[in-house]
Amino acid sequence: MAKRINGSGFSITDRTAEFMAVAETAVEEAITRGTIRVQAEAVRLVGQFSGPPLGSPSAPGEPPHVRTGTLRRSIGFETFRIGRMFVGRVGTNLKYGRWLEEGTSRMAPRPYLRPALDSQRNRIVEEIEAAGGDME
Repeated sequence: MAKRINGSGFSITDRTAEFMAVAETAVEEAITRGTIRVQAEAVRLVGQFSGPPLGSPSAPGEPPHVRTGTLRRSIGFETFRIGRMFVGRVGTNLKYGRWLEEGTSRMAPRPYLRPALDSQRNRIVEEIEAAGGDME
């Protein structure tokens, strides 16, 4: 038989939905910040070898050199949801951007996107993990 408590005691409230909404927002913000940093790093990598002679070709394995600046200007980012999953994407819509990143049968890769992600990966993971610990 349950006893009725008059005047004193405590209650337990399920706040799971509230906690999940806060966590989701914090993770979304961490992914957005990480995506922006990856995009900035990819732009930096493409622009780091623009010295003399201007427009000289890059060596296999190093990021592409700046020739016209079109690739560097085209590197963008987007964030979006797929169901309950939040996604950040960095890349270019230029066909040759993929050829440079992955290489072709006639050219070795000149990666700039993967190294940009690799340089930011640990920080992104740390921020996402911290996002879950920021809730009270």
